[in-house]
Amino acid sequence: MTRQYSVLEFDSYSEKFAEPMGTKTKYWVEQNTTSKTIEWLFKIPRKDTGEHWAEKAAWELARLIKLPAAQVELATLVLEDELVHGTASKTFTPGNLSLIHGNELLERIVPRYDKEKRFSQREHRISAIFDAIVEFELAEAPTSSGMSAVECFVGYIVFDGWIANVDRHHENWGMLADSIDRIAPSYDHASSLGRLLSDEKRTRILEGRDRLDVIDFLTRGKASGAIYPVTGEKSVPPWKLVTDLSQMGYATVVNNWLIKIQEVAPTQLDLMFSAFGPDWLSEPARRFATEILKTTPQLMQREMSK
Repeated sequence: MTRQYSVLEFDSYSEKFAEPMGTKTKYWVEQNTTSKTIEWLFKIPRKDTGEHWAEKAAWELARLIKLPAAQVELATLVLEDELVHGTASKTFTPGNLSLIHGNELLERIVPRYDKEKRFSQREHRISAIFDAIVEFELAEAPTSSGMSAVECFVGYIVFDGWIANVDRHHENWGMLADSIDRIAPSYDHASSLGRLLSDEKRTRILEGRDRLDVIDFLTRGKASGAIYPVTGEKSVPPWKLVTDLSQMGYATVVNNWLIKIQEVAPTQLDLMFSAFGPDWLSEPARRFATEILKTTPQLMQREMSK
């Protein structure tokens, strides 16, 4: 029998844990175990999107390449006597840790940086992000990986390229602050894997009955991400940022991450997607997401060889 993902079940939340950031409805909920209480951020996907399965799939993909990322599980929450399906993201700021978002860091080093402007923020450039990592002397990621903050964030960019994550805006990365300032794990990957398309649109593209094919989908304007290249007034698809990373001196690190991605076998992807029940992920969505994961490494390799 095919393995199925477990689903966390929550029947209440606390108003004191209200979470105002972002565009999705979110609630902080608590899971009581025999040894401790764990906080999770429950997220409700927006109507007619696949944000819940996309975020869970992204976590599983991050695990396959050993990328530090916030743990995500499928979950349900009872709201006003209604059972709501979503995801739960495990807190990565327990105890005295606090998360300082990228916009707060960039405001300190980029003249006239508008930290409130999330969309079309042209100063949110890949070069500025790495300047911030160096400026604030961020240490290795908060995992046992032993990777430097630079290696980690290069991994985040390559990962975004792989899963076609277009939402790495300046509140979707940051540092963990306590006695040692460290790069935060990657988080909030719901805007990936073609999650906004209808099943009819996915099927038409896959069967060649649309004006777009998968490569067209990954290169058009709407596929552009929230991080701008070193120069230029337009944002680019996240997979295209490997060119800038290479020119900034990180080509070896990019290639190391691409090797990890290429080592993920098709059977591993099949097992990962088949663990979703049909109530969570449709067959056209699975097929389209799989095609994205097969295509984007080729696009990044092509960029690196220019």
